[in-house]
Amino acid sequence: MHDFFQLFLIIDGVGTAQIGTENVSVGENSVLMIPPGLIHALKADQGVRLMTLNTKFSIYDKRMVKDLCRLPTQFVYPSTRVRQLLEKIRVEGMKGDPWYRQLCNALMLECLIILLRESGTQEENVSAPDEYEIKDELVHKIVEYINSNYHKHLTLQDISDYGCYSPEYLSRRFHRSLGMTIHHYLMHVRIQKAREYLKFSDKTIKEITFLTGFKSIHHFSRSFKKQVGSTPAEWRDIEQEGIWKHILINPDFNNTDPTRRSEKN
Repeated sequence: MHDFFQLFLIIDGVGTAQIGTENVSVGENSVLMIPPGLIHALKADQGVRLMTLNTKFSIYDKRMVKDLCRLPTQFVYPSTRVRQLLEKIRVEGMKGDPWYRQLCNALMLECLIILLRESGTQEENVSAPDEYEIKDELVHKIVEYINSNYHKHLTLQDISDYGCYSPEYLSRRFHRSLGMTIHHYLMHVRIQKAREYLKFSDKTIKEITFLTGFKSIHHFSRSFKKQVGSTPAEWRDIEQEGIWKHILINPDFNNTDPTRRSEKN
């Protein structure tokens, strides 16, 4: 137990984490976010080597501290982005090149924002895995099948028949590999394709509904809002306006032409 945050990313092996009074199993891609003041321990299974990227850090932004403490202490993050950021922090700290502390702070901030955005609402806001990063050949096969057939009326039984395994076995194996259910992955693919249609085409909401495999406009709108936070029509209006809108994050960084004189009325 200590007065700073600690982030564990399991990169190889399996084991058990004691978090407070609870014991949980951890494996590759498991993330442990340990807030200050929480008793914890991590132990590899017998005869297994447990490798982690273990990062200790402090945060002084009160809002971020509050949000980090709301994260589940244990979850699965299948994307490699967080791992890449933590590994870069490790390398920078080891090399100690000029400005390495500032760079490590920036990398850690990006890592935390990714986790806050995506892992806090993992069931609703699923991050699609990169097909090239999927190690399980069966799961890779299922992901490719869903990506090619998302527009059809797919059931778990259809997907299981394609994979030649029972729905129960395939569901467990898929979740163990990617940290999400087959249904949530299918919904994610459909919503992503819908976003492309909404942003870059003039197709109607009804047309997009059936092009992306949804049964009805109501089902599409409800699923879209659950994952994105707004209705398809609302999202389209905002995104299409944003394509042409000049985005100014810091008003101090505004381009001016000193050679042009302002006209006075």
